[in-house]
Amino acid sequence: MRIFKTITLLILFCVLLPACSMKSAASKITFELKQVHIKDMTLEGFDGDVSLQVNNPNWFGIKVADLDYHALISGKELASGKIDKEIDIPANGSAVAELPVTVSYGQLGNKFLNGLLSGGLNYRITGTAVFKTWFGERSVPFDTKERRLKGKGLKGLTEPDKKEAE
Repeated sequence: MRIFKTITLLILFCVLLPACSMKSAASKITFELKQVHIKDMTLEGFDGDVSLQVNNPNWFGIKVADLDYHALISGKELASGKIDKEIDIPANGSAVAELPVTVSYGQLGNKFLNGLLSGGLNYRITGTAVFKTWFGERSVPFDTKERRLKGKGLKGLTEPDKKEAE
C-alpha cells in the first residue's frame, strides 16, 4: 500500500511540475513589433505584413502553435487575424512571425491622418498565443504595449534629410 501511495505521488508530481513550468516559461516570453511592410497599395487601402518578434529567454525551445492578433493604431483596431502555421522559437533565441494585414483607408479615420501629418502615431499589437512543448499547450495573452511611431510628418515630406543634403 505504501508503494502505491509513493507511485501515485510521483506520478502527480511528474504531471503537475511540467504544467507549472509551462506557465512560468510562457510568461517569460516577450513580443516586440519589428517592422511594418506594405506590399500592395491601392486607392482603397493597402495590404502588408507586420513583423512580430517572439523572444524566448527559456533554456528550452518552444513552438507557437496558434496566434490570434489585433493591430491597433491610436486605439482603433485596423486589422486582426490568425496564424495557424507553427513558429519554432529556439532556446534563448527569437523568431519572427509575419502577420498579414489588410487595411482600408476608410477604417483609418481622422486620428490616423492627424497622426501622420503631425509625425507620430500610437500603435500596439495584442492577441493570444498558444505555446506548445513536449509537456502540453498553454494559451497566453500578449500585448506589445502602446508605443509611439515617430515620423517627420509634413516637414519630412517637404524638407530633405540633413545627411542627404550634404
